[in-house]
Amino acid sequence: MSVLAGQISWVDQLKKNRSLPVIFAASAIVLTGLTPAQGQNTPGGLTLTFGISSSLRVNDNFDLDPVSPGTTTLLDNTLSFSLLKETPLDTFQLDLSGVLRLSDAPGSSDNFSADDPRVGLSYAHNGPNNRVLADLGYRRVDLNFADPLRELDEILDQTSLIIDDGRSENYNTKLSFETGLNDPIGFGVDIIHNDRKYSNTIDPGLFDRTTTQVDVFSRFNLSPVASGRLTFSQRDYEAEDITQTERTTQSTFFDLNYLLNTSTTLTSSIGYTEVEETDNVPSLTVVDGLIGGVGLKRQLVNGSAGVNVATSISKTGRRNTISVNRALSLPTGSLSASLGAVHGESGNTDAIGSLAYTHNLPAGSITASLDRAVRTSSEGNDIRTTRAGVDYLQTINTLSSFVLGFDYVEIADAGVGTVNDTKSPQIRATYNYALTQDWNLSTGYIYRHRDETGMGSSDSSEVFLTVDRKFVIRR
Repeated sequence: MSVLAGQISWVDQLKKNRSLPVIFAASAIVLTGLTPAQGQNTPGGLTLTFGISSSLRVNDNFDLDPVSPGTTTLLDNTLSFSLLKETPLDTFQLDLSGVLRLSDAPGSSDNFSADDPRVGLSYAHNGPNNRVLADLGYRRVDLNFADPLRELDEILDQTSLIIDDGRSENYNTKLSFETGLNDPIGFGVDIIHNDRKYSNTIDPGLFDRTTTQVDVFSRFNLSPVASGRLTFSQRDYEAEDITQTERTTQSTFFDLNYLLNTSTTLTSSIGYTEVEETDNVPSLTVVDGLIGGVGLKRQLVNGSAGVNVATSISKTGRRNTISVNRALSLPTGSLSASLGAVHGESGNTDAIGSLAYTHNLPAGSITASLDRAVRTSSEGNDIRTTRAGVDYLQTINTLSSFVLGFDYVEIADAGVGTVNDTKSPQIRATYNYALTQDWNLSTGYIYRHRDETGMGSSDSSEVFLTVDRKFVIRR
């Protein structure tokens, strides 16, 4: 579909859909019913943040099906609340948000729903000689209205680009304690637990899974120029997949940091890893071996440069990695980049690297980023992930700006060929305008494309209009 044809179809849809005036009216009542709250600009103490965002989206193929089932119209009213309490030693934060959604989707008779509830609770204590951190999180998502490209995690996994129906729930817990920060010897423990559940899904790649990792460590100040850390780590993975996979990974390793001179740091690591996996076939897989690496980083007149070599063990066997990196400041921005290669047990050698570039213009900026990595997914498969993005920002005047962006995400097999290669580029054009000092408006166009091996390709076009604001109370 061409852009012009897509716009004409949206105009026809707006004319035919009589529920849209009601949607706009309901949104207007919600938005105009809020009044700004006044507060003091006192740093620290108690901070309350309230937010509301009302977004109208019209998409001609929301699920990116090879054959579009029809146009989807969504009005998402997102309400958020954050409480932050700070003292010289402690920080407490509570985050709540949810979406009240009016929808007109093909094949769906439910036009109103409360979706995407999120709860975040965190506490941090930074004492003179100890540190405590606790994070709790919960989120529930209706996959019928979830857009994987908007919800990508920092670390891409095998399931990151899957589009499906049903619902997902995610529970996260992180506890961390460290003592002896200023002593020659210190001790600590990190506990991370993740529980993800799915219901009414179709894709076999979406199954319940639980991951728990415990790290116990001791830190040593060996001399004014050398420090070390001894760590024992255990990671347990349980999945409700076809084979009822259970995997335990145990690692013991010692890290050493040594300051060769005022501008050069040497890092090294040596250890041992054992991976044991069982399933209901029944079968038992055990992979073990030495792990370690060495790195050298040097501070230069402009930025830094370094080189790293490492070897690791996962369920799929040994992986060897080498990379070089460089970071520097430019007259109009900054640049940091790395380039390397990974060689896996399957015999494949893949290029890896990263890029972060910023160029400041007289009335705008250009930013570019790239991250290409090879890792073992939670399902135990070697995957190659690529994420790239370019953004051009042009400031029009004191009230408005224009952003043109391109994003690209790819997940591909890097092992024995058990992962479907999936590519998903996206083009964004957004106009932003400050309606008042408190209210902001953004509108624009998004084009998405998806190509998965064995599934064919699809694309979609979307126009959107968003009005939002946040206001803060400080005490």
